[in-house]
Amino acid sequence: MADTINELVSNQSVLVIGNSNELETQLSVDILKGTGAQYYLHDAVNEANPGEVLQAVEECFGTNKLPLIFIAGELLGGYFELKEQDKNDELITKLCSFGIPNNAMPEGDDYPIQICPGAPYENEDDGDIGGLFD
Repeated sequence: MADTINELVSNQSVLVIGNSNELETQLSVDILKGTGAQYYLHDAVNEANPGEVLQAVEECFGTNKLPLIFIAGELLGGYFELKEQDKNDELITKLCSFGIPNNAMPEGDDYPIQICPGAPYENEDDGDIGGLFD
């Protein structure tokens, strides 16, 4: 089971291992939805063998407190760590640093999306405003 958990973590850009009926898991998902990043929620408690899953999570990560949030295979922490990083705009920076697409904009920014520094930007009509002022 530990191999399955490790494989799940390494195969998902953004992963939440949690209990979909638990408030902290739901709040974590809401934060991730707000970033626009795609995520995968693995409901560890509503599985056929939840005890086995939680034991494997504890073996792998030293805790079975849910939710656990992973970004690019790295354990970010739980809901409170996610909330703090989101509040300080560190979450968007982290998503960008791993090249994970997102559409969140920092507070006060007038643009609908944040272009991640160093991310490729393609636009066929770059600079062409389509005769708007003709």
